Amino acid sequence: MFSVVSWAIIFTKWRFFRNAGQETSYFLDLFWDTSDMSTIYRESEDLVFSPVAQLFRSGYSELMRMRRIQNPSADDNGEQGLNGLSEYVERSLKKTTIHETARLEKALSFLATTGNTAPFIGLFGTVWGIMESFRGIGLKGSASLAVVAPGISEALIATAVGLAAAIP
Repeated sequence: MFSVVSWAIIFTKWRFFRNAGQETSYFLDLFWDTSDMSTIYRESEDLVFSPVAQLFRSGYSELMRMRRIQNPSADDNGEQGLNGLSEYVERSLKKTTIHETARLEKALSFLATTGNTAPFIGLFGTVWGIMESFRGIGLKGSASLAVVAPGISEALIATAVGLAAAIP
């Protein structure tokens, strides 16, 4: 079960990071090739996977919001009325950074926990299976294959399950 969930998380993360990388590359090209910030903002609205685009949109939105509060008649080219806004923009950027970091790290704790604990669960199952084999030997008084095989097979299955969950 842990292995299936781990692989699902890995696949989901792989797709997310692939999309984020592509969108971030596109956004950076757009950002450095375009001089008008409002155009960059509009073009980046569809880039939902890129944390860099999210950060830009957050900062730019806060900047424009504060400019409208300070000077409602100002146009949106971002060149005037910017005095004293850095604190608000910085706070918005910090909030978005925290949000984007959490989004990037989502489900990684499950992978870390599974990777660290699954081998011990497998080891416990291995020891349990070997103990069952020894118990069978003690009850039957002999070490024939029919007595030892069930416990050994349990031990090998437990080892395989523990490794399968831990390896991804």
